[in-house]
Amino acid sequence: MNSDFTNYNANVYHESRPSYPLELIETIKEYAPKFREINSIEIGAGTGKFSKLLLREGFKNLTCIEPNNNMLNYLEASGGYRLINCSCENIPIENESFDLFFFAQSLHWFCNLKAREEIDR
Repeated sequence: MNSDFTNYNANVYHESRPSYPLELIETIKEYAPKFREINSIEIGAGTGKFSKLLLREGFKNLTCIEPNNNMLNYLEASGGYRLINCSCENIPIENESFDLFFFAQSLHWFCNLKAREEIDR
């Protein structure tokens, strides 16, 4: 993982990052019709802009991981999901815990073999 990410200013990030189109959520729901029943994870949730859209649309079993403590403060204020403060190279979950994975704006931060192996398990 690019360690500079954990030092990002969460306020600036949150104010400058645009939201996501609702059409994206509709497409996800189309391809995952049982989205209310399955376990989903957002890796690199940031300040939760994408996570909040998922929750608003009815995703129930959502886990968000985020290595930046300041960004987690935005997520904690909203609630409705399980939060884990960790990097994607070391996710403290059991194998095969999730059915659906989201990387809304984070994949470029951890595009490496160690992260891939961790996510694949």
